[in-house]
Amino acid sequence: MLLRPTPGGVALMLSDAVAALDYDVAADVLDLLRIEPPSEDDLDAPPWPEGDLAIVADLGLPADELEVLAAEIDLYPDEQLASIGRRCGFADALAKLVSESGQR
Repeated sequence: MLLRPTPGGVALMLSDAVAALDYDVAADVLDLLRIEPPSEDDLDAPPWPEGDLAIVADLGLPADELEVLAAEIDLYPDEQLASIGRRCGFADALAKLVSESGQR
């Protein structure tokens, strides 16, 4: 999930709508987006993103590329986030934050 403050509230993007079947936080994001959660029939479906795919377009990652990255099932979420960080220019800050949180 990506979230970003905007003048009108908060922009949200959920990388895997199917995750709403297993994780309350993902279901809450779909609820905030006013998107019906997937059905149990979708449990074996490939992941698909929902929400504002242009959430970081102004930082260098266009919506269509974020959609491709979100659908990449061979990447773990931390690897996806690291890719987003590299493209948007916050990779070093993210790596530092992850390193510091691992030391606690």
